[in-house]
Amino acid sequence: MLFCNVRSEVYVSIFTHKACAYQIGAFILSPKGKPYFFSSRSIKSKRNIKIGEKTLLFAQYLHMMIRQIFLIIGFFLWFCSFSTYGQHSDQTTVEQKAKHGYHHSFHNVHYYAQLFESKERDKWQKPDRVIESLNIKPGSVVADLGAGTGYFTRRFSKAVGNEGKVYALDSEPAMVDYLQKEVKNKNLSNVIVKLVKSNNPDLDKASIDLIFICEVLHHIDNRIDYLKKLSLSLKKGGKIALIDFYPNAPYGPPQSHRISEKEAIEEFQLAGYKLLKKHNFLPYQYFLEFVPKT
Repeated sequence: MLFCNVRSEVYVSIFTHKACAYQIGAFILSPKGKPYFFSSRSIKSKRNIKIGEKTLLFAQYLHMMIRQIFLIIGFFLWFCSFSTYGQHSDQTTVEQKAKHGYHHSFHNVHYYAQLFESKERDKWQKPDRVIESLNIKPGSVVADLGAGTGYFTRRFSKAVGNEGKVYALDSEPAMVDYLQKEVKNKNLSNVIVKLVKSNNPDLDKASIDLIFICEVLHHIDNRIDYLKKLSLSLKKGGKIALIDFYPNAPYGPPQSHRISEKEAIEEFQLAGYKLLKKHNFLPYQYFLEFVPKT
């Protein structure tokens, strides 16, 4: 529907394609560039119609191109917002899961001692190779986080030598009592056993060369905040070694409480670390080394 102003009279008419083309052509050819319009009864000039049709085609093409451009821009903005939402959603999921650890009592120490110190575990845990791969120098200071019965603590004690030091940390009083007796009986003079709170490693600032976390990360609440605290205790050049079970491993905690390798890396990254090294020789566990980002 087109509105035409003719000699101050207003006409409302339904035009055919040629009528529209004629009036557009008449507008373009109007004298001195001044527009004037004609009623539908004045469709006579073929020249006006031809010029008008070309103008209409161009206008239709321009309209189509503009519409496509806006569609492309709209799709691009939608895709960007969706991608950003996906990344934010994934990060939020990791942060939420990192808030809650898996807790159960270890008060039956003798049961766990048989489990943790078994020859069967030696076969797949490969403790000597783990120690060797960490390149621990004599005189180093190691923190064994969640030391338990001292399975790795004893080996760290040997690796750091008399001039080194090992902090065996645990939040389970029964485990700490057991390990203190073990350290005394085996005369491990370079090992310090400490009972710590589950949310605080209680380590001095810039005092540790290696923090070792084996099969413990899933027990920690608010892991990202906890890992940030750990970074403060590392010396310059210090690192954290993490070992934990794959989701489908036949050993380890209930699957619903396991932390996948990908999730562990994301948690460390959110806490300000970067992946330094990955070891692949353990059959049921991932073995990663992290350092603080500089």
